[in-house]
Amino acid sequence: MQDDFISSLTYEVKEEILERYFYERRLLDMQITCVRELAQQAQKLEQKLRLCFARLYNLLIDNNHLMEFTEMIGFEAPPFKQQVKYDAPGDQISLICKFRALTIKGKFKKLLFEEYQKLCGSAEQYRSAYENLREECKAVNYNIREFEKNHDLMIIINFLQSMDPELVMKKYFLGANFTPEEIGAVGNGLAFKKLHLKQFQLTEPPEIPDTGIIRKPLAALAGAIYADHASLVKAMLRQ
Repeated sequence: MQDDFISSLTYEVKEEILERYFYERRLLDMQITCVRELAQQAQKLEQKLRLCFARLYNLLIDNNHLMEFTEMIGFEAPPFKQQVKYDAPGDQISLICKFRALTIKGKFKKLLFEEYQKLCGSAEQYRSAYENLREECKAVNYNIREFEKNHDLMIIINFLQSMDPELVMKKYFLGANFTPEEIGAVGNGLAFKKLHLKQFQLTEPPEIPDTGIIRKPLAALAGAIYADHASLVKAMLRQ
């Protein structure tokens, strides 16, 4: 009788430990899923930033002015230059110009400045998403370490092997508390993998000058581009 009581109590303790383990494991799974969703959002914002660079590079027309712009914003090489795809000079920016100015040159300066403003906005959005993702990775990795500290995987596996498989299935799986995949992961000895920014293959957000700082040099660059490629600029802004 006493042995049965002790055995029953031991079984209940094992069940309680398993229940807490699977509950916390599911929470971690949800957190990791959220991080992956944040990574997807950051990847979309990175692509948007690349397109902003491509559009602006297209306005610069030639490599000389591209390098002038690159030095202006404090880089040795054009950001995303090897990763962006843009059309031949002038082909992508063919539009009805919405800017009011006395000359085509004036309209072009406003267009170039507006594209730079869009670039700054896109860069800030991407930087915010990137930094948020970094912090979330750190938070989840901390939770993984705490989870591993509080739960010995080998003990959990031994508990599962020592308990009545049919009873465990009825109590947890048929009751929809846990999925077979969860216990399968444990049974296979799978542990949580730490999250790292590198695994999401994101580019470090570029630090570019604010629009207020860049206004005068950008206007001068627009004037130089117009002086060298007036016909192309006019084609871009044809009405």
